[in-house]
Amino acid sequence: MAPIDAKLILEFAKANTTQLFETKNSTSLGPAIPDTDSPQWTESLNANSVQLVAMLVSDAGIAADQPQWWNSAPLGCLLIGIQPRGGWQIMQRSVQWGQDNWSSSFGVNCPMNVLYQYFACSIRNRIEVWDSVHFDSPTEYVVGEGAENPTPGGRGRKASTVSMLEKGLQRFTTWGSQREGPEPEAQPVKKWVKLTVDDDREFDLARPSKLVDGSRGGNGYMCELLRPKTGGTYTIDEQARWQYVSVILVAMGLLKHQYHAEWKRVLAQDFQVDHRLGKVFGTLKYALILFNFVTICLVVAVAFAMFDKNVFRGSLPFLIQIASLFAWAFGSIGLLMIGGNPRVEIVPDEKGIPEHIQSRLAEAVELAGSAVSYGGQEPTEQQEKYVTLNFGYLHGSEFHRGGGGTCKIHRDIVRELCSSKLKLVRPVSWYLCMGWFLLFLGVSVALLIASSLVATIYSQILAVGILIVTAVARGWGISGPEAWMIPKPYMRGGAGYGANLLGQMVSRAR
Repeated sequence: MAPIDAKLILEFAKANTTQLFETKNSTSLGPAIPDTDSPQWTESLNANSVQLVAMLVSDAGIAADQPQWWNSAPLGCLLIGIQPRGGWQIMQRSVQWGQDNWSSSFGVNCPMNVLYQYFACSIRNRIEVWDSVHFDSPTEYVVGEGAENPTPGGRGRKASTVSMLEKGLQRFTTWGSQREGPEPEAQPVKKWVKLTVDDDREFDLARPSKLVDGSRGGNGYMCELLRPKTGGTYTIDEQARWQYVSVILVAMGLLKHQYHAEWKRVLAQDFQVDHRLGKVFGTLKYALILFNFVTICLVVAVAFAMFDKNVFRGSLPFLIQIASLFAWAFGSIGLLMIGGNPRVEIVPDEKGIPEHIQSRLAEAVELAGSAVSYGGQEPTEQQEKYVTLNFGYLHGSEFHRGGGGTCKIHRDIVRELCSSKLKLVRPVSWYLCMGWFLLFLGVSVALLIASSLVATIYSQILAVGILIVTAVARGWGISGPEAWMIPKPYMRGGAGYGANLLGQMVSRAR
């Protein structure tokens, strides 16, 4: 009887041991997550634990208490967002353009002077290189020193009127010949050219500079109409606002006559003074829609394998890591995108046009209707509607023309710009996108926690490799040039790009 008892005991022990191993390591058979939870922490510090901390805690590389430009560029959103790290800082960048509880909750704030500085810089850049039918660029046919200036007859068809299909065909047909020859060097832009808008309005302005430094003190680019009253000075917010208006006036000086009635639409479409997602994010937006479908399918398949039937068997730990990365990339890139540009509305200033500006504008309107402005000839009814504005630089309370130049702008546009201001807003679509992208960040974290239950040595090596490779991409995104803010498909052929920001929008390279 004793030998029989011993044999039964051995078989019982063997059966229970097999069941134990199948429960603990189910990447071969059955559900991946055990049915019972242990009240004790049984996991040691591994790659998943380190990655989870990196996801939630910190990334000093993109941390700042004021808005940054990195995620104003689609390429910046892509490179920064693919690394599963720094969720808190991703949220900072997604809510950076605001002065509400969302911004305060994540330790960021957007002072009004920083908002106006952003638009002054970005609009100045778009004046130079943005591909638009609404205005001509003063740098489109400017070349660097020592290069031959093309003649007007050799310009051919304007880049702004060429369709995207024609551009693609042109690039495809010329790709081989361009590849064989030496790469042409970019010519630095040295000045703006003198233009005649609509064949009757002269535009002769020097390139605006000191767009941000002037808001902190020192010389600042400004229209003479907007200079402080005699003996007075502007606060930082006031000076930033009038510098922004000055740059808008420059753009309106280039605006063609047929678009004057819809100048606000031009501001929204070409210069992104609007409450919608920026036009530069169009390609990224549609790519994310497609990527979202792929991510959902992958997450659902992995969840089915973990909680119902493991059809992936030994590949499940690797698929969980990949699904977590996909979910994180979709959520973080989307959050960076919706926080990439300010959402604003142009609202009337309750104080109206300041008295000193109103009196100067009245003088300019009176001068526009006199024969003095047109060499002794009486102006036409159309010409009377355009006022001549001078531009220069403000140093304290003293205004210096300093070769700033002049241009003609419709008086009604000038009046409306001087009596309006910007207001930060968050439309309903912003809240919906915020909730959707946050959901996928949560899914990514949940998948990473679940992966610790089925982790293998090789799946943890994969996790470390992902962190290393994506860290290189993130570093590239943070250190990239400001030129990324205007992708090449939206750039005007032959235009020169000259503006550069240094980190925060408090100083300029030139």
